[in-house]
Parts: sequence; structure tokens; C-alpha cells
Amino acid sequence: MSFVYVNEHGALIRLSGGKIIIEKAKKTLFEIPKNTIEGLVILSSVQITSQAVIEFLNLGVPVTWISSTQKFYGRLESMSRVNVMRQAKQIKMQDSKFYLSMAQKIIEAKLQNQQVILRRYNRRRNSNNISKIIKSIETITKFIPNTILISRIMGYEGIAAKNYFTALSEMVPKDFSFEKRSRRPPRDMFNSMLSFGYSLLMSEVHTAINNAGLHPYFGFMHAMKEHHPTLASDLMEEWRPIIIDSMVMALVSHNEIKSNSFELPTSGGTYLTSEGRKIFLNAYEKKLQTLSASKYFYRHLIRRQAENYARALMEGDAKKYEPFTIR
Repeated sequence: MSFVYVNEHGALIRLSGGKIIIEKAKKTLFEIPKNTIEGLVILSSVQITSQAVIEFLNLGVPVTWISSTQKFYGRLESMSRVNVMRQAKQIKMQDSKFYLSMAQKIIEAKLQNQQVILRRYNRRRNSNNISKIIKSIETITKFIPNTILISRIMGYEGIAAKNYFTALSEMVPKDFSFEKRSRRPPRDMFNSMLSFGYSLLMSEVHTAINNAGLHPYFGFMHAMKEHHPTLASDLMEEWRPIIIDSMVMALVSHNEIKSNSFELPTSGGTYLTSEGRKIFLNAYEKKLQTLSASKYFYRHLIRRQAENYARALMEGDAKKYEPFTIR
């Protein structure tokens, strides 16, 4: 099974026999047996035939649209995996101790993972300032288990994030230097890659949530708002440092991506070019197909965590969910 990313402007996706064909100007770019596709992500101005859409729905293959400026447009997905009992429980458990415990566990794990990433990259640099930042995040982490308001937990998370990105900014090569985290739009190359990576990760977690029969718009930690899959934002938190932050740091540290892989649109943001996205997508897929210390691929672990969350939800017991942490 494989994920397919269509990054070719003006391409057409169609169904032919038992294969999905991606072509441009009537020339086949590549083809893949339809039964081997696990997900499709469209990243540019691409056409898709109604026959292909229906087949993806029949197969239960999610199709995600992300713009070239990294905006998450939306998804096409089958209703075959909807579990109404789980979704009803999501609503029933709003403002419960279960949700508070879940927020405590996931944010604590995220902050622990951030500390590990910083320690890894500070081994050679041995910066006293970064060591101090790690200590500050460690201190904040200790507050989380005893904090009884989710809003306050998220406040601590925001303080830790500011410190964390300050530390990362000191460790990236000069060509990719940045002052702080910027999102809409990303103001520099490093932030551009983070935003693109988080959009891809959002799609990955969204797929895992859908496979578990859950409703992506009923979360427990981030504030609910229109047009935002809150549960996906919640469950991706523990994975941000592990999957995206570490991957982007590796890309710039190992000189795998260069400044000419970016363009500066009139909107004022900084975005990857088509060729830059190819480099990034290859690195992203490689990361998700990497074996973790637990001997599972990261993509499998993300799916398993969504199912673990669903089981914990149905039992109303946050102890049934153990966030993924690295050492």
C-alpha cells in the first residue's frame, strides 16, 4: 500500500481499468494499481475525473487537497468507516475529566519530545543558552500533570513552544535562519517547511481518525472553531517534534534542500517551489516509513494511536492511552 502525492501543475487523474493514471498533456506521468493506493494528496492545480472520485470513495481512499501555499483545503472521504457510537461518545465526554487527562498526557509528551530534539542537536553545539531553554521547558513540563484547566495547559504549551523555536533558530544553518515561528503566511524558508510539514501531518492524522470511525471536528484540547478538524490538531501534537521538526532540521543540517527551492510570492509569504516540494515529500515519506525504536513504522504508529484513543474514549479511561515519546 502507498500514498500518492500529485505535485504536477495541470495534471489529470483518471481511472483506466484497474489502474489510476496520472497524466499531463495526454502523456502518462505514472500509473498505479488502484488497490495499492492508501491515500492521495493533491498539491497543485490538478483535475480528477468523476469516475476516479467514485472509485476512491468505493475503495475508502481519502483524497486531500493542499494548496501550493500550504493551505489545507479539505478532503474527499468515504462514510464507510463512520462509527456513530464513538462519535456520540466524543460529544458526551465534552468538559470531562477524561479530556483533561488526555490534554495533560499529550502536552506533557510533546514537551518531552521537544526536549529530546533540542538535546540531540545541541550535543555538538553545546550552547549554554540552549541548555537553559531545555531546562525551562523541563520545568514547564512538570507543571502539566497538576494543571486542572485545559486552557492553562495550552498556555504552558504556548510558552514552551516560544522557547523551543527560539532554541531551534540558534541551531539552523545561516541560510535558513529565522527569528520566530510564523504561520499565515510563513515569513521565511524554515517556517515554510514547518507549515507545509504540519499540513501533511494534519492530513495523516485526519486519515487515522477517519479510519478509527471518529469525528475529526470534536476534539478535547484545542478550541473548537469553524472549518477546523480540532481532533486532528489534538492528536498530532505528540508527533510534531518527532515527525516534522526533526525532519526539517535534518533537511537543512545535511544540506538536502537549498535556498533555490523556495519562491517569494506577492502575498509576502515564503513557499517551496514545485521541485522543492518534491524534495520535501520524499523526505516526509521516508520519515513515515522509518522504523521507530518500537519496531513499527511511524505511519503505522500514528494509525494505532488514533485507535488507542478511540478505545480509551469508549472506556472513559485516559490510562488506556499512552502518548508516543522518544529518548
